Amino acid sequence: MNPSAFTSNQLNDVERGALKYRNRAMQSVYWRGVRACEAGDSVEMSPYSDRRDHRGHITFALAFARAWKDGWLTAARASTPEGGSDG
Repeated sequence: MNPSAFTSNQLNDVERGALKYRNRAMQSVYWRGVRACEAGDSVEMSPYSDRRDHRGHITFALAFARAWKDGWLTAARASTPEGGSDG
């Protein structure tokens, strides 16, 4: 799947998903998830793991994992015939 395979409404859905993240680093991670979906990678192949600090509290890595998965899922929805803003 490549970006030219999207209809204009579907591409806008993917772009709108990135706008949720105001931090440029988070937007970059979101787009990495989109590209991973386009490359055919599995959603479980996220390069961002749930890391905990020495006290067991979550770290910023969980936010990266969520943004990556969000990008992946948004691209997957947009690539399906019933996906996009119409579905």
